[in-house]
Order: sequence, then structure tokens, then C-alpha cells
Amino acid sequence: MKEIRDTLATGAVWKFLSLLFRCPGDIPVGSIGTLAGELPDELQARAWEILSLIEDSQLEGAYHALLGSGGPVSPYESDYQGPGQEGMRDKGVVLGDVAAFYKAFGFDHSKEMLEVPDHVSLEMAFVSYLKLKEAYARMGDAEDAYRICREAENKFLSEHLLGWLPQFLERVIQHGTHEFYEKTACLLGDFLLMETIQSENTLE
Repeated sequence: MKEIRDTLATGAVWKFLSLLFRCPGDIPVGSIGTLAGELPDELQARAWEILSLIEDSQLEGAYHALLGSGGPVSPYESDYQGPGQEGMRDKGVVLGDVAAFYKAFGFDHSKEMLEVPDHVSLEMAFVSYLKLKEAYARMGDAEDAYRICREAENKFLSEHLLGWLPQFLERVIQHGTHEFYEKTACLLGDFLLMETIQSENTLE
């Protein structure tokens, strides 16, 4: 049961953080508050601190200035290149591969937000979705389903999200003009570090 609870908690973190990178006017304030209460204890205080800034009247303008069209930071994976990828990435290929992941697992990204598939919020929401599927598979003793979802999560993280997310977070911290985005980027960075350490400990 502890493993299931931990999986659900990790899924809640991914979902919570994904919502913070939506346009502020599209963030479901009630839902995100509920999610904050499901986060691990070590992240709770910082999560509530971030949420205390969510109704700032200047936040939407800061979002568009940072992540909107013409802003200094792109929220799309296909605009980034990882080590050894310089000059090699094709936007259509990235979008097609991400969309194929979503389709294979029944993730309807259009119900999350009206954006192209490789938006940072959607990619994180997909990881959260896979975490939920893993937890439900474990609840039903469906080991094959669990393994398939777990392998897909690892593949998606390695081939997509983790290849560009650190660059994205660095740029958010560098160019952000509102503390909401700096605090969110720092929280996500620390969460990624926690996940890395946990994965390493699991392998030992």
C-alpha cells in the first residue's frame, strides 16, 4: 500500500506543477488547492506559498511576457535541443512522437488545455496521468499493465521531458519577472532532484 500511496503522491506533484505553467486565467484554483494538500510534506509549505501568489492581478501579464508568443522562454519541447541534438531535431517529429505517446495511453490532451502536445504543462500532466494508471494497476494486481505504464513513463521522461526541462527551468529563473515563476521553477527543480535520488536509491 505504501508504494501505491507514494505513486499517487508523485502523480499529484506532477499534476500540481503542470497546472502552474498554464496561463493563470486557465488554472483551476479549487482543484490546484486540493492537489496541494496531497503533496508530500517536504513540499507542502512551498506549494502553499506559491498558491498565495496565484490571484495577483499582475500574474497573467507576467506569464505572457515570459512564456507567451515572443517571450524569452518557450514552453515547447520542440524549441529545445539536448546534447548531441544540435541542428538535428525536427519539430514535426517531436510533436508526432509526443502525440503518439498520448494516443497509446488514451490521454486526451485537448481536455487538459488547447495547446500543441509538447507544451510543458501537457507533458507533465501526461506523466501524472501515467502515475495514476500505475497506481490503479497495482491496486488491481495487474502487473502487466503496471509494467507497461512504468516503462512508458521512463521512456517518455528520458526521450522527451527530462531532455529539455532543466534548460526550460534555467531560462524561467533567468528571465522571470514575477516571483511566482521563480518559486515554481525552483520547486520543480528540487522535485526532479528528489526523484533522481529516490530512483538511485531504488536501484541500489
